[in-house]
Amino acid sequence: MKASLSRRGVLLGAAAALAAPLIVRAANASDFDVVIVGAGAAGLAAAKTLRSAGLSAVVLEARNRVGGRAYTDRAALGVPFDQGAHWLHNAHINPFMDVAARLGREVRKSPLSDIQFFDEGVPVSGGVAAFERASGCLERKLIWNSLWRGDFAMTDLSLDDRWQRAVGDISALAMATDLDTMSVDDFAGLAAGDDYVVAGGFGQLVVDHAGSLDVRLGHAVTRIIWHTAGGVSVAGPFGTVTAGACIVTVPTSVLAAGRIAFDPPLPDRKMAAFDNLRCGDFLKVGMRLDRAMTDLPEYAFDIAKARRGEMIGFHFQRDQPVATMILSGSFANDFSGVPRRDLFELARRELAMVAGASVAGSVTAFTSYDWSADPQSLGAYSVRRIGADTARADYAAPIADKLYFAGEAAGRELAVTVAGANRSGIEAATEIIRQQT
Repeated sequence: MKASLSRRGVLLGAAAALAAPLIVRAANASDFDVVIVGAGAAGLAAAKTLRSAGLSAVVLEARNRVGGRAYTDRAALGVPFDQGAHWLHNAHINPFMDVAARLGREVRKSPLSDIQFFDEGVPVSGGVAAFERASGCLERKLIWNSLWRGDFAMTDLSLDDRWQRAVGDISALAMATDLDTMSVDDFAGLAAGDDYVVAGGFGQLVVDHAGSLDVRLGHAVTRIIWHTAGGVSVAGPFGTVTAGACIVTVPTSVLAAGRIAFDPPLPDRKMAAFDNLRCGDFLKVGMRLDRAMTDLPEYAFDIAKARRGEMIGFHFQRDQPVATMILSGSFANDFSGVPRRDLFELARRELAMVAGASVAGSVTAFTSYDWSADPQSLGAYSVRRIGADTARADYAAPIADKLYFAGEAAGRELAVTVAGANRSGIEAATEIIRQQT
């Protein structure tokens, strides 16, 4: 379990900056080799791979920017702040580590062991050592139970020990869900490795890595016709684009909600995969401070509040005067749609508990982005339902060699990460290239 925790690394103006070299605002197009729906990490990776193979591809994006849920906001706090994906997880196998080096972006290790635990606002001495011991104990429980019971929720285990409960709570926080809805098998199947942060923001790194591609902003797709003998037709208010194949990269919750109609309807197994991988809730509040908090631990977490269902974590950036409050699961969902002033007031109060009144009093600006309320995402990242063992594979399976699906939900051991989305986009594009040769 200790290794499992590191794999998620938790506890944890932009549109103009993104637009310049990447966006081509052309008229409606037709007759491409491939049309890609969604300009997040998966869509951009697919387009880049197809272009390198000499195939024509167009990316249709509903938003007025690229990057999807990897979004670096430069305006709200006056410094780069990742409203979405922040950490480069599993650094030893994460391709964005090499991307950062190639683009000259500094990266810094962000260890979960640099954490201060609290119990009802009181700092806990020796918390890290106790947490690590509990991680080992809980890991053995998980292995023993999985041998005979298959997938199950974390709450199915005895978590009376407060530190084992803390391990479970942080694990659930990382997975954007609650203990009673967290698939232990899905979590345990994720890759383990060190987490890093990148100067300038992860979202900006994703966009800069993509380079110049044919991306059509403001092109919301509402219908995909894939039974035609000649290929696929993708339609929306912008008109219709035709291509030999289509890669769909929009979030699973958007697909499960039927925001895109498919003609003919998709197989039941595919629809079930969407439903079994709906996106969880992960809400961040960024706060601009008067200085970088290099004298504080990088992370803070109150184990007593978590036991009550108040899933709150803090992250302090080392290179910027920014503190981030993280809410997760149903607790984050409770704050979706509330007045921002109430959310920001909560953030200030909680910051005072873990960093002191003087730090909380130094906050000069707040920002937050509600991904669950965003109609183009309807949540943070995919949460696999308990027992839905084949959901990720079913989601990624192509249909009739013309309809492909890619995104963080298809990432296997890199699922729920930008690296997983990037890889799945490359894999979908590579399969299309193989079909053409």
